[in-house]
Amino acid sequence: MDKASLFGVVVGTSLVLTAILLGGSLTTFVNVQGLLIVAGGTFAAVCIAFPTAELKLIFPVTRRVFKDPGNEMLDIVKFMLRAAQIFKRDGPLGLEKVVSDAPNKAVSKGLQLIADGAERIGISSALTGELS
Repeated sequence: MDKASLFGVVVGTSLVLTAILLGGSLTTFVNVQGLLIVAGGTFAAVCIAFPTAELKLIFPVTRRVFKDPGNEMLDIVKFMLRAAQIFKRDGPLGLEKVVSDAPNKAVSKGLQLIADGAERIGISSALTGELS
């Protein structure tokens, strides 16, 4: 779990609870109508601003906030360097050897499209669809 995210949640919750306890009454801090307006307005604004495909990603992205990414990006960079060396040595068809080792589906699909000889525009639109 990402320590900074956990720290932020704990400190934020502690500060709100402390403010409530110092204020004396929970009802002073709870305004149902205000909560409905703020939460409902935020939800409506998000739904208006983003397509449904992106809204479906809210929960997986939220989970990633609390997950320690470790060396995920470093692993992707190392893999891409290895794939680039194979491409330089063996050409596009050589990438088929490493497609199954790709660190995620998008990289795997992109390498397979390159190996299949797809055009840059086609690869771009396919990967954009993959990520959304």
